[in-house]
Amino acid sequence: MSIIYHLTSAAGWEQSQSAGQHTTPSLSTEGFIHCSTAAQVVKVANKYYREMPDCIVLWVETEKLSAEVKWEAPAHPDPKNPPETVPNELFPHIYGAMDITAVIQTSTLPKDAAGFFIQPEGLPTESVIEMQIHIGRALETDETAPQAIVFFQQLTAQYPENALVQFEMGGAYDFAGYEAEAIPHYERAIALGLPEAILPRVAVQLGSSLRNVGKYPEAVHVLQTASQKFPEHRSLRVFLALALHSTGKSQAALVELLDLVINTPDVLEAYHRSLRYYTDELRE
Repeated sequence: MSIIYHLTSAAGWEQSQSAGQHTTPSLSTEGFIHCSTAAQVVKVANKYYREMPDCIVLWVETEKLSAEVKWEAPAHPDPKNPPETVPNELFPHIYGAMDITAVIQTSTLPKDAAGFFIQPEGLPTESVIEMQIHIGRALETDETAPQAIVFFQQLTAQYPENALVQFEMGGAYDFAGYEAEAIPHYERAIALGLPEAILPRVAVQLGSSLRNVGKYPEAVHVLQTASQKFPEHRSLRVFLALALHSTGKSQAALVELLDLVINTPDVLEAYHRSLRYYTDELRE
């Protein structure tokens, strides 16, 4: 689950709830709704919202948005009053109306004695590393994949013992089609200790990479183990079926897929790109 944050007035949010969606003037003038990461919320609020008497923070779950989220350089309609940023800092922008159902929580922004906003209780304090990971992920497109690899190589050199950085380094290699290079980073990330919520993702990506370099039994082991531990993660079973097929166990692969389709027919948008490629490959 990925959370971004949007600043608005309590009155404006109440109107949006009645309307069924949240929009802002910037959606008409700039084409998107401005948002922030946890690390950016307070500085943006103090820069642009200090005069708003009822400023609140909307916690937005990106997976529940209908509109696209893009990570981009800061933009502001007043070039004489740009936001304060660090080098290479990116901000999340929502390119469309915000679904009310995507807002999972709201927080009131408190102020100190001098009238400046301070971090609200419960809002996570995002680290510099997490900010850098956002920037690197934004480079993982077909056009800029080589730049993402270079970016994460530099971040890995800076933070070699950080499990999330190792995982993202593997992901950058993987996205660009360098599965052999990705594998040791995935394995290193697991050894360093990833949060449990990320373990199904790393299992999918490690298992898929192992299969792509011909290490079929290892791929089956990784995906089978993770499927048993995380049965609710359906993507694991699809990639397990692919690995079983590669080992010659086509019947077992078909059983996995049929069982999945029968029990969970609304399958697998998150890995659509990869699965479409593998499906086309099997047709040939």
